[in-house]
Amino acid sequence: MFFVYRVFSAYASTQHHHNKATSSRIIHIGYSQHMLRLFVAVWPPSEVQHNLGELFRQIPNSDAFHWATPSSFHITLRFLGETDKELAASALSGFSFPKTQVLLKPTVEKLGYNALVIPVEGSDKLADAVLTASSHIGQPPKSPYVGHLTVARFKKRAHDSRSSDLLAPMIENVANAANTVAFADFMIAEITLVEVKRNGAYESVERFPLA
Repeated sequence: MFFVYRVFSAYASTQHHHNKATSSRIIHIGYSQHMLRLFVAVWPPSEVQHNLGELFRQIPNSDAFHWATPSSFHITLRFLGETDKELAASALSGFSFPKTQVLLKPTVEKLGYNALVIPVEGSDKLADAVLTASSHIGQPPKSPYVGHLTVARFKKRAHDSRSSDLLAPMIENVANAANTVAFADFMIAEITLVEVKRNGAYESVERFPLA
């Protein structure tokens, strides 16, 4: 697929009897309609998503957080960024990934600039395998892999001054709520190539069963 970019240039003759003229030229620039903002993830079983949603409904909802919806809960294995979806799908489909068991820990931590996450144990080797399979595409990882499931994000005003004060009671609340909601470990049976839509929504592009 191609789009056209038209460049106009004006020039004036140095001779007094010549008028200004305008010329144009056409430049064809290649463009792939398959370029999408992608990442590779694990969708927890619906029961796990439901249980986590129940857990966070028991916690007083602080106005310092933007809470994720349970249906969007996922474990990121690799963020690819703007990538050709066919190249990404080909890379993942041509690789054998072992089935992996993971454990969601009954606590929350602050990760990076503004994420409130549940730590995930057991996903490291699977993430390494995904990186090996897709090393020739996508954005290089900016930091070492940390298994996690994002449940909320601090609002801008809470990034620095209030985040430490807010995190301690949140950890206690999650620990207390975890006593009444099963924090399950589960076997990963498939990984998913996911698109981030312009409105921030997630859409599964293709699923890849694990061996």
